[in-house]
Amino acid sequence: MNQSVVRDDPAKISSTLKEAVVDSILNLTYAQLSGQGSTGQYLFGARPRALLNSGFLLPQRNPSGDDEVTSPIWVSSHGLQMQLNATSPSVITIQPQLSLYVRVLPHEKDLKRPNCRPVFMLRQAVIDELKAERNKRLDEEWEKAKGTYTSKWKHPGWLEIRKKVVDEVYAAKGIPRHLLTSDLPQEATETEAGGDTGGDESGDTLKEAFPVTAPGTPPIKDEHFEPLAVPHKWMRLEVDLPALELDTSRSSVQLQRDADEHAGRMNDAIVKRLDEWVHSDDPETGGKEWGYRRQLTIPASQYTNWLDFLDRVRKSDLPIAIPNIQLNWDIQFSTDWLDSSRCNLFVALENVSQAPRQHVDETEEAVFLVSLRSQLPSADHHSLRLERIKPSYRFNKYLNYPAMGHNCGVVRVESEPELSVLETTWTPRYIQPRIVPTSANGVKRKVRLLAKPEGLKGIEPLVPAMQAWMDTLPGEVNPKEGLDSSDSEGIARETEALRSDIVKWAAEMNSIAAGLECLRESKSVWQERGQQSNPKAIVYEAWLAMNEAMADFMQSRFKHDNNEWRLFQLAFIIANIPALASRIKEFSHFYDERRDDAVTLLYFATGGGKSEAFFGLLVFNLMLDRLRGKQRGVTALIRYPLRLLTIQQAQRCARVLAWAERVRRRYEYSGDRLSIGFWVGSGGSPNRHNTKGVKSIPQVTTTPPGLTDEEGLREDDAKYSAALRAWRKLPKCPFCQEETALRLFVEHGDQTLGHVCTDIQCDSNQGQWQPLPFYIVDEDIYDLAPSVLLGTVDKLALIGHSSRTIRRIYGMFGAAPWFKPANGRLYIPDNKELALGPETKGMEGVYPAYKSGQRIFHDPFPSLTIQDEAHLLDESLGTFAGLFESTLDAVFEYLGKPLSEFVAVDPQGRRRRAKIIAASATVSDPERQLEHLYQRSIPATQFPEPGPSLYGSFYAEPAEAAVEEVARRANPNIEVASQQARVYTAFMTNGKPHTSTSVAVLSGFHLIITRLFDSLVSGDDHQLRLVQQQLADHVSPGPIQGLHKEVLLAASASELVTLVDLHRIALTYVTNKKGGDQIMAAEAEETRKRHLNEGIELAGIDTRLITGSVEQGEIQAVVDTAQLRVDPGQPLSPIREQLRSVIATSAISHGVDVDEFNSMFFAGMPSDIAEYIQASSRVGRMHIGFVVLLPTPQRRRDRHIVHVFDIFHRFLERMVQPAAIDRWAERAIERVFPSLFQAYMLGVLPSHELLRLPENEKNKTPDFTIIPNVRRELSRRGDALIDEINRFIELAVGLRGGFAPEGEDHYRQRIDQRTRSLIVDTWSSPLWGSGTMDGYFKSQTDLLLKPMTSLRDVDQGGIIQVSSRDGGGRKQLSGEVQMVMDLIRHGVANNDGTDNSQAGD
Repeated sequence: MNQSVVRDDPAKISSTLKEAVVDSILNLTYAQLSGQGSTGQYLFGARPRALLNSGFLLPQRNPSGDDEVTSPIWVSSHGLQMQLNATSPSVITIQPQLSLYVRVLPHEKDLKRPNCRPVFMLRQAVIDELKAERNKRLDEEWEKAKGTYTSKWKHPGWLEIRKKVVDEVYAAKGIPRHLLTSDLPQEATETEAGGDTGGDESGDTLKEAFPVTAPGTPPIKDEHFEPLAVPHKWMRLEVDLPALELDTSRSSVQLQRDADEHAGRMNDAIVKRLDEWVHSDDPETGGKEWGYRRQLTIPASQYTNWLDFLDRVRKSDLPIAIPNIQLNWDIQFSTDWLDSSRCNLFVALENVSQAPRQHVDETEEAVFLVSLRSQLPSADHHSLRLERIKPSYRFNKYLNYPAMGHNCGVVRVESEPELSVLETTWTPRYIQPRIVPTSANGVKRKVRLLAKPEGLKGIEPLVPAMQAWMDTLPGEVNPKEGLDSSDSEGIARETEALRSDIVKWAAEMNSIAAGLECLRESKSVWQERGQQSNPKAIVYEAWLAMNEAMADFMQSRFKHDNNEWRLFQLAFIIANIPALASRIKEFSHFYDERRDDAVTLLYFATGGGKSEAFFGLLVFNLMLDRLRGKQRGVTALIRYPLRLLTIQQAQRCARVLAWAERVRRRYEYSGDRLSIGFWVGSGGSPNRHNTKGVKSIPQVTTTPPGLTDEEGLREDDAKYSAALRAWRKLPKCPFCQEETALRLFVEHGDQTLGHVCTDIQCDSNQGQWQPLPFYIVDEDIYDLAPSVLLGTVDKLALIGHSSRTIRRIYGMFGAAPWFKPANGRLYIPDNKELALGPETKGMEGVYPAYKSGQRIFHDPFPSLTIQDEAHLLDESLGTFAGLFESTLDAVFEYLGKPLSEFVAVDPQGRRRRAKIIAASATVSDPERQLEHLYQRSIPATQFPEPGPSLYGSFYAEPAEAAVEEVARRANPNIEVASQQARVYTAFMTNGKPHTSTSVAVLSGFHLIITRLFDSLVSGDDHQLRLVQQQLADHVSPGPIQGLHKEVLLAASASELVTLVDLHRIALTYVTNKKGGDQIMAAEAEETRKRHLNEGIELAGIDTRLITGSVEQGEIQAVVDTAQLRVDPGQPLSPIREQLRSVIATSAISHGVDVDEFNSMFFAGMPSDIAEYIQASSRVGRMHIGFVVLLPTPQRRRDRHIVHVFDIFHRFLERMVQPAAIDRWAERAIERVFPSLFQAYMLGVLPSHELLRLPENEKNKTPDFTIIPNVRRELSRRGDALIDEINRFIELAVGLRGGFAPEGEDHYRQRIDQRTRSLIVDTWSSPLWGSGTMDGYFKSQTDLLLKPMTSLRDVDQGGIIQVSSRDGGGRKQLSGEVQMVMDLIRHGVANNDGTDNSQAGD
């Protein structure tokens, strides 16, 4: 009985079934590459080595063993390396396994396969006759027409004439043209057409193969055709090989002798197996019936009488073609040079067969499905130790691994305890457990509940729960675990490490306790929602408002109102409340410098919820500021290292703030709207209103942005559409998710470029068109001082870039002297305007610049700084980010004095600095990095501190398997007993260029997905049972093999097809864009061919690209398309209409969060492990995902990862390299000097003086944009001016207190030298002494002498010219030069050879 197949709800499908499906899909895909199982029983179309990509050993070409570093890769040996106890010799048994392929004759039914069809080639004499006749006929036709047309290709009907002539020539000769895979070459005179001529094309263009028989076609004549080659068909033969026994009590020479003797027995076994097959008369597989005969051809005319042909072949005397296989062992046995009690054993099986010099396609000398299984007493096997990782009681027990592979991985096979059984594999795996938030006893984490006044009692148990957890640690954590009992030093080290960590956990708990106490103290005076008259009630009101806003946001996002904070998110927000609340006088007693002035590293796995944690803290801070009187101005800085990530997170932040703004309005908190300033470079937004393209955006009053009118405008106005693509950062309204438009809003003489919702009734418009509180033009940002300044780190360079920009930035932070009441814009007047006063421009003065001015600022400096993806602040970017961070802090220090009445201070009266949150999922040695970035005297703290085990902490733990899976839950290996999050695997490949291999893997994967999908949606019960059995047959062996088989055989078609659909999209990571282009160009065609060869129709596949050069709108469209799924209960959309492939560079690694990305392929290993972690974390976020590494085999590092795959991936996060950042790099300080000089002279000094001067003397504000004014100031003050400049620059670069490096006097001298050289020497010259500072810096040709425009604006540009000869005088080849240029441009040279194989075609 057939059943209706619909999409199931994937969230309700058991995790065990999801795991089983992933396991089977991976094994089915690998079978396509290796020929495992029924997939490779027979192969068609080419030699097996051309069709397969993994699992085989090619005949050795180079006895030195360097074949592996060639391109294409050429692997001829396979083995492992292990350590043994030298004191107790033992016997090691090595069981080799492999298969052979022999060429066989195709069955008649095989000839119907697209990859087993004949190739018909005309005899040369026939070709010459056809060409002559064709050319003669075409000349005759041209004689009729050439008077009218000057050339054939200008004749509008020539293509038709030509086609008719060619068809008639073939017909007259009686040749069935449809059999030909290539036609006649064009006549020479036709190449001038320069385009597609249709008809018979050049012989280089291959057509799709056609069946031999077609109705109404002429008979096949041998006089026309060359004899045909028999189509390729190969059959796999299994071979039983004897086991090799190695007695380690024997010498190395004796061991090699034993191995050589065994190699002879192996080769004899192969010869015997082949001989048995040759003489077998089995009617289905025997060599007598089906063995391919050497030098066999078939007359073309006999092809349609295949059975007669087979009969003649079987009766002939032609010998059956069999390969000559020779195997050998490479044995290396030696005492370990570090520890004489151990010895090292290397064992590798080698294919030393001689490749035939003639008729190479008749036999296959490669050996397939190669593996070795070793067995020895456990007592004699000594595990290897991962030395790269610093030992820790958390994971010492995991640091051992059994052996290292050689061109493969090694897995431990379950066996009796007294035996150690190891097996080599071409597809090593590591299965990452799913880590889920814990639920502390009694803690209520429901966000909506915490938004209620009585919600505080729900989190009161948090601290007692953490204390109870800590109390259990001494009994549960054994610091000796994983260490030798005699390692007293290690035991002492780990015992002390545990004690130290308990202190850190206690400090973390105390921070949470302080936050809770702060909330309690505030709640004790809080009475009702809304603006608070009692300052002490503000904190609790802000807490309630934050939870309400986040509950609304989560309800909108997840479509239900039962959302909960993860425990670490809740604890993080609470722990940081004192740092923010203590800026209020009534809560100043909560200030703890060691906690609140320190940088906090928010460290949690990718996808673990870091963004929600710091967004929660951000919303709390925004509400707190509005409630405490900060009605406008910048509350927080959020910075990202990458433009793409900035855009994605800005959209997310805008949605959060939209809900927060609704809450602010609901309870009538005073102040401006909660707003975002999108502060990025000119490539992502217009810096000024006069930027080219802004004028193409219409004014809202002339072109209202209703959706219908907006759609018409986009269609009719190309310039507007271009501006929209470039600058519309919020495609959807953050308030209502309707479409947005761009419009100019002109109000009281000022223009604002804004996003606007196309629904006038949206909460953002409230019945009247208004710009969304999201500003993208720098000028709007500076004038409107948004609540959140969100952008790239590069924009920090603007604090020292040019006079006008510097002053406006500082004005945004409280130094603006004027503002316009009509629209609230800040204004920085020049000295002429200052002399006339603010009233002349319809403005008002701002306090404290004007004592009677408006008090619009309150604590004007940001109180919170969030740096996301902090691990990317590395090398020069990190160095310059750190220098400009300390420069900004120095600016605040100087501006804080005239603004002291408003600036928050600590109990000692010192300016309070912003609380800094640095977030990352991949960082190593963060203390040093964060010190160089932020120069805080207190060492950075991590939140949460790492837990006491590899996978568990107070906040998170591995997800347990289902309750009914009793045996699995009882397994002592946590990686087995837990639910799976990601399966990491590698496919070690052979014989092909890397790009070709990547395409083969992808096409094989697509074939598996199509085949499973088609069978399951058919609704046919028989097809369902076949799929269930196929999946069950491809479950990996292991402790949960039976469980996985059981759930697969019991699964419904709807469940299975839903899970197959979850893995439909192949996300392929490429290490450079060129590699992506190559894969994209070949993937669709290779996939089509593979489907065609299996009799499955597929016209093509939908493939998309995500790179840094792709517009954000296009990337968003890819994300939206990937997320498209029908609702549960609905039939699934046809798979041929769906997105199947996304190819991406590192642009995918941050911020692209798509639950439907669950299948990922790495075309080579990224050079940076942190990048690998970030990119691979795109999959498996909600459902189990898999990651397939396709190592670039020529790279030894990639191969080494395969050799130690399991333990390498288990400790991925601990292999991340520390950030290479050094703020004291002398060239870095030299590079920032012009920016810091300008920051003081054009920003700090005039801003400080303007705030200080009396109202009637404001026009005396120093203007140092003109160099003569600097000269006059120097003449008036002398060295005092130089010392003043130097002190600021010293403070800006970090020469303060305990942060000054060794040799700080050297840095001070260099700063002094640069200052004096500039204003004493250079600017005293007639050439420069009369110009402007801006003109001087712009005229410098040396980049180091200019202010920075970006943090990447680092090095002087250079020109690379190609020399015709190298350093040795040898003429350089263009190909060599191209490889060098590839290396310079992309960091890697393309060493893929050209893949000429027509495998499977």
